[in-house]
Amino acid sequence: MGQVVGGTDYFDSSALVKRYLAERGSAWVQARCNSPTRTIATVDLSRVEVAAAFASKLRG
Repeated sequence: MGQVVGGTDYFDSSALVKRYLAERGSAWVQARCNSPTRTIATVDLSRVEVAAAFASKLRG
């Protein structure tokens, strides 16, 4: 069997939050984001959802 190289990962807002905040699953997300052979895709709505998640974390 061959090795799969490259590809695209779709990240929803919960995965994007893990990129910036230490949560369960953050290490996996970081590894995918730091891979030179991976492309990260998301939707425009994620901007609003991630901002809301950060605000919620700040409020406690």
